[in-house]
Amino acid sequence: MQALTMIEAGIPHHQITTLTKICTSQIYKIRDKAIKRGYNLKILRLLLDSYVTDKPKPRRLAITLNIVALVKEIVTKNSLTRSFSCGHIALEVALRLGVKKDLCAKSVYKILKAKKYRSCKQTTKPGLTKEIKDVRWK
Repeated sequence: MQALTMIEAGIPHHQITTLTKICTSQIYKIRDKAIKRGYNLKILRLLLDSYVTDKPKPRRLAITLNIVALVKEIVTKNSLTRSFSCGHIALEVALRLGVKKDLCAKSVYKILKAKKYRSCKQTTKPGLTKEIKDVRWK
């Protein structure tokens, strides 16, 4: 970056800003990042790209029709899978597809909302008491 070498050379901030179209605070943020990554003006006056460029960010799993069908299949499989949380469904999709990138729980929620599914409390039936068991047995 040319702006960092200008700062080190003692050129005023307003001149650097007009030449590079980068504000002063951003130049100092870039300078701090370069210093943290090993830039040292006393050793090397050349600023390498590796000092300021970021690593590529991992991409999320793209939602395809295959994934939408898989989410629907998991939810409608049986009563146990119907009570899965969105995070659990996302993990199940990742396991079935065999991918390391898992699907975001919010994406599963959006898929279910688009398919007109809604949340509801699972019904539970009370167990039979000893008296009721005896009556039924007789």
